[in-house]
Amino acid sequence: DIEEDKTTKAISCYLWQRSLFYNKTKIDANAWQLRWFTFYDDHVESVQDKVTKVGDQHIITYPLFTEVEVDDAHLLLKLINANEKNRDYVLMAPSMDVLKVVLVRCSDLMTSWEKSHTASDLNFEETNDAEAIEAEAKPSLIERPADGSSYMTVAMFVLLFPLNASFQLTVPDVRHAISVENPTPSIHIASLSVFSSLVWLMGLSFVMVWSLDSLSRLTHFSDTVMGMTLSAAGTSVPPLVASILAARQGLGNMAVSNAFGSNTFNILIGLGLPWFLYTIFESNDYSDLRDEGVTESVIFLGIAVFLFLGFVMVSNFVLTQSHAYVFIA
Repeated sequence: DIEEDKTTKAISCYLWQRSLFYNKTKIDANAWQLRWFTFYDDHVESVQDKVTKVGDQHIITYPLFTEVEVDDAHLLLKLINANEKNRDYVLMAPSMDVLKVVLVRCSDLMTSWEKSHTASDLNFEETNDAEAIEAEAKPSLIERPADGSSYMTVAMFVLLFPLNASFQLTVPDVRHAISVENPTPSIHIASLSVFSSLVWLMGLSFVMVWSLDSLSRLTHFSDTVMGMTLSAAGTSVPPLVASILAARQGLGNMAVSNAFGSNTFNILIGLGLPWFLYTIFESNDYSDLRDEGVTESVIFLGIAVFLFLGFVMVSNFVLTQSHAYVFIA
């Protein structure tokens, strides 16, 4: 959607921006970052989203551009920097209607800049590459809310601070592992971050299962009911967050694969590994598993997988908004 400020005549919309982080590291040229763009009458700015208030360090003010290259087929536009030594910005629109509106505003901006001749005649200061890397980086978990944030945001920040501080101190942030001068990411930091994340997941999963077991005893609900409701919802949050982050970066295949891969891992490794270890250290076969709805759960999961494959095959493996409504329903 496109929003227009009646007072300033500025227009705002979501656009994907090719991440400077991935451009510098050469990891994946197809990685994108969704940002909220505002086109004023003399310059362009963007923030990470239109809802969350952020500090000035997360705002990108774009430089003067002399030309806009357009790829209608892929809804892409490339802002050619007036300074040939600096980077060009590649943006992707969510729809053709948004692309057309953005192109008109870009044309108006270039016309206005031609009359002003230089950036010094305009009342803004553009963001350089080093500042853009910091602006694209997500705020740290312990970064205090920006001035003007709601009371609820501040309250949640204070409530979750001990847990967020623990994550911040024990899980290295691989997004800050590069700089303009040294754009090579560290495989050691990335590996340590993955290992630390897995340790946290295993520890918190143990706490969750122990808590649910105690809750089922107190409420007299069966283990099957707890497993199919609270436990299923709790264990689905990490894959959900990972899929959302991958999709927001333009990595749709990774998002879908993660959704199915997590369930496959749960069945083959989450169930298979404990039983394998049990048979190694115990002479007898494991026979204490009670079939309390397990068969029905497996059948339901299989039906859901085949329905999903059927929908995406009909649409030639292209996911649309209508698919989202069907899956949620």
